[in-house]
Amino acid sequence: MQPEQQPSNQPSPTPEAAPVEALPSVAPAAVGSVLPPQKKSLFGAISKKTGIIIAAVAVVLIGGGVAGALWWTSPQKTFDDAMSDYMLPNSAAIKGSMVVTPSEGAPVTIDFDTKYAGIKSNTDIAFKMDMGAININVTGSVATSEDKSVLFRVNDLRKTFETFGASGQAVSDPGFDTMINKIDGKWVEMTQADMKDMLQDSDVDVTCTTDTLTKLITDKSYMSDLSKIYNDNKYLSLKETIGSEKINGYDSTHYVVATDKAKMAAYNKAMENSQLVKDLKKCMPNSSDTTSGSTVDDAESPDNLVPRLEIWVDKWSHKLTKIMSIVEMSDTSATFTVEMKYVPQTVTTPKADTQFKDLMGDLQGIEEIITPQTVESSGMDLMAL
Repeated sequence: MQPEQQPSNQPSPTPEAAPVEALPSVAPAAVGSVLPPQKKSLFGAISKKTGIIIAAVAVVLIGGGVAGALWWTSPQKTFDDAMSDYMLPNSAAIKGSMVVTPSEGAPVTIDFDTKYAGIKSNTDIAFKMDMGAININVTGSVATSEDKSVLFRVNDLRKTFETFGASGQAVSDPGFDTMINKIDGKWVEMTQADMKDMLQDSDVDVTCTTDTLTKLITDKSYMSDLSKIYNDNKYLSLKETIGSEKINGYDSTHYVVATDKAKMAAYNKAMENSQLVKDLKKCMPNSSDTTSGSTVDDAESPDNLVPRLEIWVDKWSHKLTKIMSIVEMSDTSATFTVEMKYVPQTVTTPKADTQFKDLMGDLQGIEEIITPQTVESSGMDLMAL
């Protein structure tokens, strides 16, 4: 029998660590209860085959998006959409100018700046004529209201009459002076009733005409009809792409447009049967039909003139942002430019300072004063006629 061993003060030897290969022999449940749960890698959860499919789809989507963008912004697509879009926005701003340069005589420039919302509009106008020793500069404004009245204002009218050479008698006449004070820089309102009175001897139904023209903005069926007529008779085609430039912040492509005269004649003929023209004819029931083309074989007749036309189109919305038309004749050239800004506008109708009907008597008096002296100053001998 071995004697009982007494406890030793020496520390017990450290047990050897379990070999690594022993870990698989432990039950899975035991490992799961000891080790924290492991998160699967996102990429590891996707099989190689699935990854290939996703990559292929991505390539198709990205490639298709690029191809679609290239097609959408291509010159022909952009041009075709712009030419076919006859729809006017309910509110926008339009700014432009017209310059007429005769071979002999004073050039004339008219600048305008319009903003409209529905049938309400406000247009500022500047008229300039450079006559060398005498320059005419007149500014004014025209506004339309919801009740279809027209308001106008002419600034510096007295100064203009004096500069233009109206006779001293006319300028110093008390009636003339009173008239100028009433309208110089003042808003004058012309109502629908005033227009009817002015045109009472004509065949024009003012209310009918105004309502019909208003539908160009308020009734989309008019514009749809005009758009269809153009698409059936496309007389404009892409001739040249010049480049890109910013027009009022729009990234626009600049085109030169070619005109097919035969197709344009077909378009004009088709326009005679458009709903717009039919409705306008109803406003003038007794007027003779003057829509047929001219039979005069003249290169400078309105039917034979083909202006140079250039347009700018926004690459993304395919809206026209600028139009320039140039007409060259033997004795005159004219350039018309207009820019569009498709931003909703706030239009405030100005308050009238005077009514047009209150000026009729004054206008007739001024006409009697100015007309004879204008004829006399022109060197015409009425007795010789």
